[in-house]
Amino acid sequence: MGSMHTGLEESKNGFAKQAAYFAERAKGGVGLIVTGGVAPNRAGWTSPFGSKLSTRSEAKQHQLITGMAIIQYALPHLPSNLPFLLSNLGN
Repeated sequence: MGSMHTGLEESKNGFAKQAAYFAERAKGGVGLIVTGGVAPNRAGWTSPFGSKLSTRSEAKQHQLITGMAIIQYALPHLPSNLPFLLSNLGN
């Protein structure tokens, strides 16, 4: 399957919209998500001033997407006694 280019990359609040979109895919149990539409640098822009991923600040914004997908995938797999385990860390 090819990358999932949603077109949300350039929209207002695009990172939040993408995070919600990919989180739903992860919640359904998808094992691998390949996003699309983000250039590795300016030379790869698909449009003037399009999304790219070549600086730390751009990577940090993209972590919203990956973080939400990871959380949604992991939630059903957490042990039921996780709150107890976390509350007893360091005791």
